[in-house]
Amino acid sequence: MVTWQLTIDALDPERLAHFWRPVLGYVPQPPPEGFATWLDWYIAAGVPAQELAGLDDDYCDRLVDPTGGGPKIWFQLVQELPPGRHRFHVDVYVAPRAEATDERVALVETRVAELLVAGATVEARFDGRPDRYHVTMLDPEGNVFCVA
Repeated sequence: MVTWQLTIDALDPERLAHFWRPVLGYVPQPPPEGFATWLDWYIAAGVPAQELAGLDDDYCDRLVDPTGGGPKIWFQLVQELPPGRHRFHVDVYVAPRAEATDERVALVETRVAELLVAGATVEARFDGRPDRYHVTMLDPEGNVFCVA
């Protein structure tokens, strides 16, 4: 059996976890067994104190699908992001792809409006056909994702 985790480089992992949690319907991943918090685990794992400065017991940079169906996601702290566009992105489906209606476009736009309030920005809209309608967006750190 293969399991996997999506790891996303982040300048502010907690901010991105907070942003993506409602987008994907995920919940914070509990710390490993035997640890009360992720901070406790990071300390035990030997993460340097300077990397943990400012973190508290509520810190969480990892998300899980509460149904167990999707991959775990870890927003990994990095000191700088690589230049250029990333090779992976997330597609967030808010309406069945086969629906070719104005209602589908409205569902996408409703979700886009919610994400704008949460800190995302629109990069482009692709509206050639209602069944293909999607919006390319950027999360608060510029990571590309699509709402379709």
